[in-house]
Amino acid sequence: MARPPGLSMAEALRTMGSALEPHGVARVELHVTAAGVAVERADGAERRAYSWGDLQRLSEQQRQQRQEDADAASWVAPLALTRWSALLRIVGQLLDGRRLGECVIDATLATPAAPRDCQVRVLVGDDVLIDGDDVRMHLVRVRTRQIARQHPPLPLASAAPERPWWAVWRR
Repeated sequence: MARPPGLSMAEALRTMGSALEPHGVARVELHVTAAGVAVERADGAERRAYSWGDLQRLSEQQRQQRQEDADAASWVAPLALTRWSALLRIVGQLLDGRRLGECVIDATLATPAAPRDCQVRVLVGDDVLIDGDDVRMHLVRVRTRQIARQHPPLPLASAAPERPWWAVWRR
């Protein structure tokens, strides 16, 4: 089954991240394929596969929960890279922007003590297409746009002065 048209990579990976958060895992490897996403913990303790249909159902459930009680802007907060849902959402946005489908994502969360020090590598074959620097830069761009929307620039004075600024000394 291919990824459903209404499910972006950002939403699918955010959903995957939300499923990872209760487990307290610090590092994972995600295998994104035409069938879905398989997640493997770095310690090898668990491997679990989600079909695209599973991710779409989980996404819808999580969306309903978020509408009830969530802060929509919390994923771009300063500690965003310490949470799987935010980190993987950003990776998904980068994948959507590059129209990448199948890949391997090797990721390690940042810690609260070093909230920008996440480790990310998105591999297609042996090529690293997205890394931690790309993730941090994208987060800065998103936060900048969000701040600009919350605090629009002040309008310039609309009335023209009666005389030019350089003629102030004249009366």
